[in-house]
Amino acid sequence: MDLRHRVTALLFAAAAFGCSEKTPEQNGATSLPTGAPDGVASGEVAESREEAFGLLLPVGLRVTRRDYDMVTAEGSLRPEEVSNYVRSRIQGGSEETGPGRTTFLFTTVLKPTTGWRGTLRIDVEGDGKFTHLRVFGAQAPVDAGGRTFPSATADVRQLEKPPGENAKLPPKL
Repeated sequence: MDLRHRVTALLFAAAAFGCSEKTPEQNGATSLPTGAPDGVASGEVAESREEAFGLLLPVGLRVTRRDYDMVTAEGSLRPEEVSNYVRSRIQGGSEETGPGRTTFLFTTVLKPTTGWRGTLRIDVEGDGKFTHLRVFGAQAPVDAGGRTFPSATADVRQLEKPPGENAKLPPKL
């Protein structure tokens, strides 16, 4: 048998010896930790680099629209996961829940990532596996000329008059 045949036979023998039915633990190998990356506990959602009015959005949501007073994101996370994520990063305000939706009203971000200040309305809606997130900012943004947009700060409830006041006519002179 020449050297080439011996090397080939040795390689086949080594390959056959390495192919056993043992699991890695039986071979003495240790498995890598299976926890979530960056210290995030299992069942929690990690922060991404995307933000909406100082609130870091969760990994798994993609921003689909960004306006001066609203940011929309969507992705394949469960609505409960996104609601819990948001709940742990906001303070104050109130929360309304319904079938397939959670709304956080007049909240502020615990640790804002930008200099944006104001209250937020956050809508989380979904069908179980896919979530739509809308974050509305209630602050008058300032444009490059220093002007503000007053309509962005107006609360709709303050603009509506009670039904009796709409019927009143101004006094005659």
